[in-house]
Amino acid sequence: KIKMPFVTVFLDEVNTSSCLGLFKEIIVDRTIDGESIPDNIFIVAACNPHRGNSMATHAEETWLRSSYYVRPLHPTLEYLIWDYGSLDQYQEGDYIRTKMQMLHKELPNIEVVTLTDLIVESQSLMRRYAYKQLIKQRMKPEDAEVSSHSCVSQRDIQR
Repeated sequence: KIKMPFVTVFLDEVNTSSCLGLFKEIIVDRTIDGESIPDNIFIVAACNPHRGNSMATHAEETWLRSSYYVRPLHPTLEYLIWDYGSLDQYQEGDYIRTKMQMLHKELPNIEVVTLTDLIVESQSLMRRYAYKQLIKQRMKPEDAEVSSHSCVSQRDIQR
C-alpha cells in the first residue's frame, strides 16, 4: 500500500476575501464544491481581526481607511479562532530588529538598533495621531484605541 504524504494547506487572510462561504466549506465541512477533502490534507487559516467597518471613513479623514475590507467571519468559523492578540511595544521592537537583521545583514548593529528605535517611535507617533483624530471625529475612546492601533502594520515596517 502506498502511503499518502501529509499535506498542510495554509489559507491566508481568509476574511479579506469575498468568498467566505467557500472558506467555511473548506475549513468546517472539509469539502470543495461538495467533494470531500482527503484525510491527509490539514487545513490552516489566518484572518485579520474584524473591527467594525474597515472601509468606513471619519469625515474627511480618509487616511485611516484600510486598503482592504475585513469581513466578519462566518458564525461556524468563530469557534475555531485562536486570538494571539497583538504585539506590545517591546515585542514589536524585537520583531523590527530581527527583520532588520535578516534583511540588512550588512548593517552594523548600532545602525540596526538606531533604525529599530526610529521605526518603533514612528509607529507610536502614528498611533497617537490616529487616536487624537478619531477622538476629534467623536469616536468612543475605547473604539479609537482599537482602531488607532491598527493604523500601522507589519507591512509598514517592511516598507
